[in-house]
Amino acid sequence: MNSRKKIFHVAFIVALILVSVIGGIYLAPTSRDILHDEPMVGIEPEVLVSPDSQTNEVQRFSNAAKRISADETKTLRRIFSPIFSASNESIRAEGKFVFAGQCIDPATQKKASVFRTQHDYTTMGQFAPFVVLLKENPASSSYNDIFGDVILSSYAPPRGYILLLTGEQLARISEMDVVETIFEVTAEYKTEPFLAWLAEKSETDFIIDVMIRLFDTADVEAVVERVRNIARGFTLYPSFSGENYLIGTISLSQIPELATIGGIEWIEQKSEFNINNNLAVMEPRLNVSRVWEDWLLYGEGQIVGHADTGLDTGDTNT
Repeated sequence: MNSRKKIFHVAFIVALILVSVIGGIYLAPTSRDILHDEPMVGIEPEVLVSPDSQTNEVQRFSNAAKRISADETKTLRRIFSPIFSASNESIRAEGKFVFAGQCIDPATQKKASVFRTQHDYTTMGQFAPFVVLLKENPASSSYNDIFGDVILSSYAPPRGYILLLTGEQLARISEMDVVETIFEVTAEYKTEPFLAWLAEKSETDFIIDVMIRLFDTADVEAVVERVRNIARGFTLYPSFSGENYLIGTISLSQIPELATIGGIEWIEQKSEFNINNNLAVMEPRLNVSRVWEDWLLYGEGQIVGHADTGLDTGDTNT
C-alpha cells in the first residue's frame, strides 16, 4: 500500500511540473512578435505583395469601427508581419542595419558627436539615447569593457548598443576606432512599425490602446505631464524591475507627437493577455490525458508558479 502511495505522489508531482513548464500564458502579438525572421505560414503570396490587398483589408476594419483592439488587429498583423520580415532581410542582405523598422546605411550615416539643438532637456536632463553600431561583433560581452562607464538601455544585436549618454560621453565614444556609426534615437525610431503601417494604409484615424515605455534616465513626472497634455487618461505603471510604463488610449494621428517627447523610449499597441492552459495540455504540447485517465490526477487545488527571466545578453551565441 505504501509503495502505491509513493508512486501516486511521484506521478502527481511530475504532472504538475510538466504543466508549469509547458503550459502557460500566451500573449497577444506585440512589437517583439512581429520582428521575427521567419515568414508566417498560411498567408497567400498575392496578399503579401499587393498594396491594394493590404489597403482593402485595412479599410474593411476602417468601415467597421473607429476603435480597434489588439484582437481585431491580429488579421492585419498577419498581413504586415511577413512583409516586414522580408523587407528586413533584403536590407540586411545589402549590408545595412535595421533599427526599429528603419534602414540605416552605416556608410552614409553621419556619426553624431554632439547633442541636437532640439534635445529635450525637460524630460531627459543631461542624457540622450544613442545607437552605437560597432564595426565588428564585439570581442567582449561586457559593454563597459568597450565603452567605459556608461548607462546601457538595451541591445540592437548583433553589433548595436542603445546607450544613454551625456554630451561628454558622446564626444568620447564618437572618436573610438571600434565605432562604425552613432546616431540619436529620435522620434522616427520610437514607434512600433505596425502602427506606422496601419496609419499609412488607413483612411480612418483609429483610436487605439497603447503602452509607452520610458527611458531609465527620464524625468517621469515631466514625461507624464507632457503625455497627458496630448491625451488625457494615461496611467503610470512602475514595474518591479524599475522600468516605467504609461498605458492609455490615443488616436493614431497623435502618436508622432508623443514620439517627440525625449523621455519616451517606445510606443506600441497594448497587448491583450489570453490564458490558453486548455491548449497547452493537449497534443503535441504536453498530452497529459494518460495522467488524468490512468491516475485520476488533475492538479485541482494546486498552485504552480513558473518564472522566466527573458535575459538578453546581446550575444547571439548565448
